[in-house]
Amino acid sequence: MTVYINLEADQQYQTHRDHFWRSGYIDQSHFHFRDTREFLQKYQFSKQFDEVIYLSADDIELDQMKKAKMDFYLDKLAKSAAAKARNQNVAIVTNGTVGLSSRLPALVKTYTGSKGVQITTIGISPYDVTDAGNHNPQVIANGTDIRNAGNGFDLHVLVKFKEKLDLKEAWGSELHTMYQIMAGMVSRVGSITAIYAKSDVNALRELMVVVNATRDGIKINPTLVQGTGGLVDGMIAYFHDTNPAQINVNGETLEALETKLLNENHRLHNLKECREIFIQHSLNSAMPDVLPTGVTLDKTGRPSWETVLEMKNFM
Repeated sequence: MTVYINLEADQQYQTHRDHFWRSGYIDQSHFHFRDTREFLQKYQFSKQFDEVIYLSADDIELDQMKKAKMDFYLDKLAKSAAAKARNQNVAIVTNGTVGLSSRLPALVKTYTGSKGVQITTIGISPYDVTDAGNHNPQVIANGTDIRNAGNGFDLHVLVKFKEKLDLKEAWGSELHTMYQIMAGMVSRVGSITAIYAKSDVNALRELMVVVNATRDGIKINPTLVQGTGGLVDGMIAYFHDTNPAQINVNGETLEALETKLLNENHRLHNLKECREIFIQHSLNSAMPDVLPTGVTLDKTGRPSWETVLEMKNFM
């Protein structure tokens, strides 16, 4: 199901939404919302989840062996999430386009469908550069990075702004809305599990979810998956006190990316202040037995028992 969060909604979408709501057609195939609060209240997601899993991943710099390891990692993550969902409310939030991130929601459905276990899966994408078929007729493939919508989501949220965005800046424009949705979903005693396995430089903005959650007093358990190359490996080096001016990320220094991508309220040193809560997993070695959701798996990949996650930090 595709839904729209139309920030500062223009008249076209406001009229369309109000027409169906006044007519009593509340259960249409898609909806238009003015803000994240309206979306959370409509679907009764507000403060309802014990754990919200956020995955940021790509396979751009992975060789065949590491791709196989990443597939194995995601498969075990899906199994452990399904195990936790037996007695807790769990949701998964990822980028809504085709790719490694959208593979997790599809995988987790294979482990919950036959067991009567429910995990809510939400994909979030910028409207202007996401091709969601008939739901998004204004997308024009004009040489910009237009991506297809992924599958396996209960809800695919397209974020649109009243002002016309520069298409080069569109990717990443949805991150603030994504964080608001996750922060609104997690209960007051729940937590966000954020997993970063991405080489693209835009992952630097996505890492600021950790900073925002810490400032808002939300418990967050972030994991960096080493061996994915690019930004994540660069951040691991930074957490080990390497000078950001000496860290090369896809042809640019980490210091230059800070200036280019981050604002004055979100800087590298803000991330470094949070480094003691980060966990490091690696594709360069055997897969860890304990996964980010806190579930231990036996040799067959089946959940064996709940466990307290041992924090492996960078201090």
